[in-house]
Amino acid sequence: MRHEEDTFRAYKLGPEAKSDPVLAQELYGRYVAEWTTTAGPPAEWADYLVVAPHAFWGWAEFHRITMADGMNEPRVKAGVVMYLAALEGHQTWAIHVAGRPALYDLTVEEITALGACDISGFDGEMHAVLRYVEEMTYSSGVGEEAIRGVRAVLSPGQLVELGMFAGLHLASIRIDIARRSSAH
Repeated sequence: MRHEEDTFRAYKLGPEAKSDPVLAQELYGRYVAEWTTTAGPPAEWADYLVVAPHAFWGWAEFHRITMADGMNEPRVKAGVVMYLAALEGHQTWAIHVAGRPALYDLTVEEITALGACDISGFDGEMHAVLRYVEEMTYSSGVGEEAIRGVRAVLSPGQLVELGMFAGLHLASIRIDIARRSSAH
């Protein structure tokens, strides 16, 4: 079972499961085993979970409310996070998605393009979203063309969710970059 499914299964067990360090360590052990074949999570996470299993549940909740729930498709969300990570020079998310293209409904070619910050091969919704997110996060304002493009493919609710989603994940990416650089 993929770690995403495990965390959601455990999350749905209820509040009592969130304080179960044995279950948290078992699920996190599966998560670590899966990631050690790619980039691997930091070892300090496992140490932290021994004394604070709630951290794993916090991650599961963050993932659920941003990736699994909501109005925008997981494919679009994964594309946004991959693109933001690539623009920030952070490869962890790219490695995660590359190992699970079917989970996020992205092709290997799309993953490669996103990892190279190249959105020229995308059209329709994905192109409009990625262009809007880039302008929203890396310029002093979003141009009229990008606004028209994203409004043509997203409802107002999806647009609000997209802004919140991109902001949360950009902050998460930057925190991880800072954490990794301070560890060296």
